[in-house]
Amino acid sequence: MKNRWIYFVIIAIIVGAAVYVTINNSAYWSEKKIVRSVIGDSINENLDIIADKYVKEYFPGIERVYSSSDKSAIITHCLGYKGPVRVLTVIDNAKKQVLSVRILTDNETAEYAEHIKSQWFLDRFANKEALVNCVMTALEAKNAQDIIQVTGATVSSQAVVNSVNCALGVWRYMLLEVKSEKVADVIPQEMWQKDENSFVINTGEQSFRIDTDELKQYETITLDTVLHKTTGTKINTRVQGPLLSEVLKQKSIDINAFKGAGLTGRDGYYALLSEDILKNRSIILGYMYDDKPIIESEKPLRVAIPDEMGVYWVMMLSQVDLYEDIPEKDIKALHVFDALVNGIEPYYYEYYGSKDKSYEIGKILAKFINVNQKGFFTMTSTDGLVKNETIAMVRERYFIKTEGLDAPMNITPNFKLGMNVKNIALFTTTDDAVFFPSMLTQVIAGDDTDEGSIIKLADVLNAAGMKIEPSEELNIIYENDKEKLMKAEELANADIIIKDQKVRLRTADADLGEITTIKKASYLRE
Repeated sequence: MKNRWIYFVIIAIIVGAAVYVTINNSAYWSEKKIVRSVIGDSINENLDIIADKYVKEYFPGIERVYSSSDKSAIITHCLGYKGPVRVLTVIDNAKKQVLSVRILTDNETAEYAEHIKSQWFLDRFANKEALVNCVMTALEAKNAQDIIQVTGATVSSQAVVNSVNCALGVWRYMLLEVKSEKVADVIPQEMWQKDENSFVINTGEQSFRIDTDELKQYETITLDTVLHKTTGTKINTRVQGPLLSEVLKQKSIDINAFKGAGLTGRDGYYALLSEDILKNRSIILGYMYDDKPIIESEKPLRVAIPDEMGVYWVMMLSQVDLYEDIPEKDIKALHVFDALVNGIEPYYYEYYGSKDKSYEIGKILAKFINVNQKGFFTMTSTDGLVKNETIAMVRERYFIKTEGLDAPMNITPNFKLGMNVKNIALFTTTDDAVFFPSMLTQVIAGDDTDEGSIIKLADVLNAAGMKIEPSEELNIIYENDKEKLMKAEELANADIIIKDQKVRLRTADADLGEITTIKKASYLRE
């Protein structure tokens, strides 16, 4: 009987090994077929280069090397965000240039993998010099070997770049006997995280770091609630963790002493919590969701705020900034976007394969009379979503995309997918407001006529946050920089007419034609 069991075990091992070999042979021949399709039927597999001690040490991502009379096809890999990204790089031996790049397999999150496998991204490698490594860049290709990353997919993009550079290093050694710098087969965690197990709280006077183990020592609450996403999706969830107010209390800090709080994630996402949210909402530092530890991609925790939209449920929390004072908005000037950016050179932002006209926020802010550095850049979308960013954040590499999908939309290389404010109707600093005419008609009810959408000027100023005192005068700037003063009492009979992104102003006794800016007259005298 014992011998029979040994016999069955041996048979199982043999069968298992046969299945393993069959599966791997199948993948091998499938990939070899792909290689033949790009470099020709007559190919040689270079096994010696794979076994070379230098290659194994300096290019650990190497898998297979094929060559024909005039081309080389090299299969490499690099560990990305969730697993290895396997890449086929084809090189023209005579021209010493990359011919094509192809993703063979990957384990990346579907929404990211879709884009790194898109031809518009892979085509960025075509015709790159094989003698020099490629360099990933976040926004703009300033040098010949620069590869613009997929927006919001930094790690996955770098994994492809590393795989290609691994192939280039092997090719240079194989054909030219040139040794190159080492290319890692893994993307270091510090590229996508600062610290996945802790976060910092700043009060202005003191700063301290809290790790997730310490969090578990605080009183934990468990709450069944609903996550409301901006897409309209509602997700029932159970969250567990301590209240932010309780953590602060143990540090002798009263949450009610602050006017607001900024939450920042490791991915650069930022959300401003108002004083009302701080004082009247449960802000849970959730490290357990649906009775399970928080998933890897959301560590160290995800903030949960019942009764608030998901934009405030910041994941990967890295920093909490408590503000003793937040400058109030006092809008003194209202600008039509197209007129405001006149003279600013647009940047054509690469957004998932489309090059869309965009304008750098820093250049827009430079046109304002005053920008309070402690204030916030606030965006309001047509669906009512209001999102705040710090002025410091939007000054650097931050754009408003005005063409293409979901425009107008804020965009920056640091954003992860889904972090943008889509269909922006208006944005404000402390003193200035800017609106997109066609979007504003979706926010303010008006009359649709052959002339265009007619909206009360008072309603527009109110939506922008411009408060007009009875004794106030407005300075209307219209065609060819003409100016006209309007008294507050005239607002009741003033309309703006929006058609084809153009904005006209009509009062009870005049039609001023196309306007560009409305300013408080007192603002000009300050």
